Amino acid sequence: MMNHNDQKGFALITVLIMQLMIGILAVSAIDTAILGMRQSSASQQAHTAYNMAEQTLLAGVRCIQSEHSNGKDRNQIKNDCANDNLALEDVAPRSLLLTAQGELATGARRDLSLLATQPFSSTLFDADAAYTCFGGNCTFSPPTSAASPGADGTDRWLPGQEAGDADILAQGCGANGSHSPPENPNGKDDKAGIIIPDGTIVESNGNGNGNGNGNGGGSSGGKSQFEGNPAIVDTPESYADNYGEDGELAHEATERAEIELSDQIEILASTAEGSEGDISLNESETGIWLVGDGQTLSLSGKTAGGTIILDGGTLELSGNECFAGLVVARNGGSITTSGTPAIVGAVLQVAGFMQRDSLQGNSSVYYSSAVLGWAQEIANNLDSGDKWSVSNFDQTVVAKSHEG
Repeated sequence: MMNHNDQKGFALITVLIMQLMIGILAVSAIDTAILGMRQSSASQQAHTAYNMAEQTLLAGVRCIQSEHSNGKDRNQIKNDCANDNLALEDVAPRSLLLTAQGELATGARRDLSLLATQPFSSTLFDADAAYTCFGGNCTFSPPTSAASPGADGTDRWLPGQEAGDADILAQGCGANGSHSPPENPNGKDDKAGIIIPDGTIVESNGNGNGNGNGNGGGSSGGKSQFEGNPAIVDTPESYADNYGEDGELAHEATERAEIELSDQIEILASTAEGSEGDISLNESETGIWLVGDGQTLSLSGKTAGGTIILDGGTLELSGNECFAGLVVARNGGSITTSGTPAIVGAVLQVAGFMQRDSLQGNSSVYYSSAVLGWAQEIANNLDSGDKWSVSNFDQTVVAKSHEG
């Protein structure tokens, strides 16, 4: 039988065990509370760091657009918009990767990034002439008919643009099937007909039958068949006088222009998707096409529009076909024509591309600021016009968190 002292000892042990258990539970509750507070604090710090990075990223995008609107180039934009918390990195010819860092003194950090893509240069779509070519290999064969201008720098637009049609190509390039687009009363100042400072304008004889042998009585293509302000720029000196920068020598002006045009075509070509085999466009088809070495693009008797990049390839125009937009060529890219086709917009080509006469027959190139602006919108695929676009927002790949 348990005596009184034994009972008192057992009760003491029980109380001590209970106090120990209560103490353990209390310590556990305190630890849980502290952990919760730490987690809550870490979450708040991470959220604050995220917001800091986000605001830095948005400020970077606004800076890029502002600098672009002020005429700054990519290198100037990178220098002016980068700071200790924002890095700008070239990742493609038209794209910058923006990485913004938000970091607190506690060590909490978030890195956010996005891709900013530059619109196609308005300079590329704002040509100085209906037809431009830089380099000694440039050759232009004017039409054999005096009724067709070789290149006309008068600012024109399509009949569909004049009428406000939803499909501006529906009426073709001229009234009643002709290829004489109406002048644009709201257009820009007239541009040069042809700029070919180091190349050749071929004086070609027409093929009439006035003497019965097929060699007389016809019209003769030559330098008289250009219109614009000025009609012809065919020497380095005349190019420097009209378009050179202060203090530039004639050859310096043409070399600079050739390099600038080559760089712009490189950017344009890097964004276009090529295809295998020859390309045939549908009626009223619009887009941007890359025509590589050995390839040919044709309109198949139709009217199409947008931008054609002849990167060694050939644009073939025939009959009464019409292309509305910008045609650029490099690396041997060329244009061959027959019949009475037309290009409305502008043609820009660079040295080394010409293996043969570029424009033959009674074809014409007409300058049009309205058509070039329309082609630029197609190339940019943006309703916003001359603005940078953003994409590829990323917070998972580069996100980092360092909580103490």
